[in-house]
Amino acid sequence: MERAFVVRDHRIAYFFESLPEHRFFLAAKRRHFEQKTDAFEFFPDAFLSAGKLISRPADWCFVDELGILEADNKGLWPAISKVLAEKTTKMLVLGIRGDRLDIFAQKIAELQGI
Repeated sequence: MERAFVVRDHRIAYFFESLPEHRFFLAAKRRHFEQKTDAFEFFPDAFLSAGKLISRPADWCFVDELGILEADNKGLWPAISKVLAEKTTKMLVLGIRGDRLDIFAQKIAELQGI
């Protein structure tokens, strides 16, 4: 699960939270407040740790929020695509940004051979 740290209506950091353990990983922090694509610095170790949690065998897994990084096959997408391919989770629930829904529908259909 992803959580944002917000100050005065500005998201300044994102954390991953592992449930039920309530472990937190700093995933990204804001570099600046200009409207640029590099506004956030991302921490690869947090994505690796979260990916290991996503990939572990489980009855269900909830992953939120899939967006720009995952649409570009980065971020959490490698772990998610592994779970979809290997079917290590009985139920996988994905929170997907509305502006990326078509991209993920196509990605998932390709993985499922549809």
